[in-house]
Amino acid sequence: MGKSTGYDGAVLLLDLESCLGVQPKLQTVRTKVPALMAAAQPVERVVAACAGSRIELDRRAELIRLGVDLHLVGDERDAADIALLQVAEAWAGKGCRRFVVASSDGRFARLAQFGRLEVLVWESKSPPLSTVLKAAGQVRRVPVPGARIPAQSSPGTSARQPLLTVVPDRPHTPHAPHTAAAEARSRPGVTPRVLAGWSSKAAVTFAAGVLFGAGWAFGSAVMNRAVNRGI
Repeated sequence: MGKSTGYDGAVLLLDLESCLGVQPKLQTVRTKVPALMAAAQPVERVVAACAGSRIELDRRAELIRLGVDLHLVGDERDAADIALLQVAEAWAGKGCRRFVVASSDGRFARLAQFGRLEVLVWESKSPPLSTVLKAAGQVRRVPVPGARIPAQSSPGTSARQPLLTVVPDRPHTPHAPHTAAAEARSRPGVTPRVLAGWSSKAAVTFAAGVLFGAGWAFGSAVMNRAVNRGI
């Protein structure tokens, strides 16, 4: 079995103060570091560096839990960058030819001489056009976890247009209660006035019939009493 002459993996370098900020919150570490790791795939190793005085113990423990090789350095300027470059150059000596950097510091541009250099930047920020961005073979914009996505207007529409416009299938018309007048309006040649006339005549006829029947019954009762008394 022959000895391997090269290293096919890749290394992700996290400049914590650059990609997470000074004294990052625990929730920031839990969400942003996995997002950067996912964007860098495939990688074999993840290395981070930060001044020991600028990161709390629980943040350090979370980085280790995520599988990050954490290097704590002093407070000297650029100490974290120098530590990451030393790790990267050591891996380049082992045959590593792909380096993914989460930093906008220009000194990481030197890694391009060892192979492919890729840079990760947050989508919500516009980093200055530094040397590392110019030297990178690819710059990946990573969405910030939990950030609100700005509304985008569709082609041909104004940016001031509401996010959602609900258009019904057809105009809504309130349903009127079902009445005789409404039914008459739906019949050609019949108007509410004519219908009203019909309703009045029908009422008069009905009332006359009731009165006539009542009078007939009363008259019959009087006649029966008279016959019974012998009148």
